[in-house]
Amino acid sequence: MTPPLLPRYFIGRSNTLPDGGSSGEILPPDHVIDSFFIGNRHLVERELAIAVDGLGNLQAILLDEADKLPAAVKTELAYHEMSGSSQRRRIEAAEFFLFRLELLEQPARVPGWNDPVYLYGTLYGPWPASVQSHPVGIEGQLTITRGDLLEGLVRGACHAFRYSGSDADGTLPVRCFHLLLPGDRDEEIRCGSGIVLAYPLFPPELILTGISNEIVVSQLLYDILSTLKEDLECERVAHPLRSMVLPVPNRMNLEQQLTSKGYEIKGDTAVKKVDAGAGFQGFLAAVFGSLMSERLDLPPEGEVDDFLNLATITLNALPDWPTSRILALRNCVKQVTAEAHRAAATRRTLSTQQIKTPQPGKAQQPAQLRQIRQVSEPQDWMQDFIAAHHQPGAPPPRLTSTAVLKRESRSTSTDKSEVRNTGWMKDFAPQAQQAADKHEKPDKSEIETEPEWIDDFK
Repeated sequence: MTPPLLPRYFIGRSNTLPDGGSSGEILPPDHVIDSFFIGNRHLVERELAIAVDGLGNLQAILLDEADKLPAAVKTELAYHEMSGSSQRRRIEAAEFFLFRLELLEQPARVPGWNDPVYLYGTLYGPWPASVQSHPVGIEGQLTITRGDLLEGLVRGACHAFRYSGSDADGTLPVRCFHLLLPGDRDEEIRCGSGIVLAYPLFPPELILTGISNEIVVSQLLYDILSTLKEDLECERVAHPLRSMVLPVPNRMNLEQQLTSKGYEIKGDTAVKKVDAGAGFQGFLAAVFGSLMSERLDLPPEGEVDDFLNLATITLNALPDWPTSRILALRNCVKQVTAEAHRAAATRRTLSTQQIKTPQPGKAQQPAQLRQIRQVSEPQDWMQDFIAAHHQPGAPPPRLTSTAVLKRESRSTSTDKSEVRNTGWMKDFAPQAQQAADKHEKPDKSEIETEPEWIDDFK
């Protein structure tokens, strides 16, 4: 069998299969993270859903047979469509790839503002040629630019997948963002090839606590914008970003780092009490500079929409933007036509409807999950790529890891999410909750009046 042609700017780490895919086991989808139509003049328009399974693998699923999906997945699809706030899109292409983004590397001391950056993760595809075969992912490196990353997040924000619920303040929806990226030259993209849909997700062992990736996207945008701001100042490029005060994704994390350096936090100000070193490094240096002042004004904490607005302003004022590759990529995204909706509905009605009869329960073996690994350092194969990019005498690159972000977010927000989870669980299991509270028996009249099929939904 001839291996598929990979995008030009993707390099696989080796010919070996990635962890979790070597056995060839196909697991049912756990969560939907995206949905759209694909088609062009040589390809019939079809509706697809992008999902992630228990091993963290990405899948492209034809929605012609949506009735065969797990109930939880169908519920997510229905809520996203009924939310009414996201635009349905059609990707005009012959094929596309999926990329699970795990790490961002920004090399230091690269001339120019639109520096190449490296994304590390797992590539799946191409689709739709392999939509029925569930291809095994290939771990490796995808090379793009800073502008490509900002463009992908800004343009994809209006198509973010929405879930039931809201943030801690109850004002913003729970969303999963994606990036539409150029994986090849603009000539190939115009022909409908080399298109990559990237999804910055937490490690599979941490997705059980939530599929939303706002924290990851906020950190990606902050890291790109902060380094871009530094380069614009060094290159003396006139740009509004140079005069902006960037918010931080996690104010509590910033305050903890300042406290460890001998600062005392007083509202929006940090006052130096103890001499704890010659200067700042890493994240603190990116926020305040390398010199330690006696008094520091703390930046506000920003939400993902704040960073998206800043990224939009930044892109609109960048010189020589958009590039020809980005223009070709923009032309690939269209609105879904009414004919495509009607054709999709027709294909669903023509599919065979199967009524499932409840069967006695059988003991099922738990799905195989990846072994939980330490997240303080990138994986060995990623370090090989990073070492190859590093120039002698240059500062270390700036790394943004989805695994570390999840660990930090869990340490700073715990009780609210737990209370929210137990609250919705009560709604779906009223009798079980009553038995757990006071061991009360359900009312006999209720049991006699309820149809037996209701038990399948409890």
